[in-house]
Amino acid sequence: MSARSAPRARRNYAVWEITLKCNLACSHCGSRAGATRDNELTTSEALDLVHQIERGTGVIVTMGWDQAETGMEGDSGQLFAAAKGAVMAFTRSLALTLAPQVRVNCLAPGWIKTAWGEQASAGWQERVRRETPLERWGTPEDVASAARWLVSPAASFVTGQFIRVNGGAVRG
Repeated sequence: MSARSAPRARRNYAVWEITLKCNLACSHCGSRAGATRDNELTTSEALDLVHQIERGTGVIVTMGWDQAETGMEGDSGQLFAAAKGAVMAFTRSLALTLAPQVRVNCLAPGWIKTAWGEQASAGWQERVRRETPLERWGTPEDVASAARWLVSPAASFVTGQFIRVNGGAVRG
């Protein structure tokens, strides 16, 4: 590695660490906080989750990515696929660990129009339209609706699954 590329490598590794912590470590810690009684709870929502888990009705939903299994080109794609793939593997293992008392599933969104999507170039806008059979960006509300279903009694026989919220995109 040349001296010139060393700072870029350090920056890339720092981004790698942050991305893993924000995805895998937070999924792990958040799930454990909700699934055990010995953690300090600071909100009524967390306390309610613990009571649900004690009653055998708890649900944990993690956040994956629809391209984690197939990958996406580029540095960002490599990094995000690795982090979200780890979350998805963790979800399956946690579902086996906590069943039958707690259901654990993973939402795997595709192209969701976040702040980044609002400002994406015309090329990205076209890519999303081309790669998504519904020919549009998904919305945060689309993901929230899927999450609401997963935590509802209607999904009471669903655990250890990845639910793709991606407008019908099939990858791989």
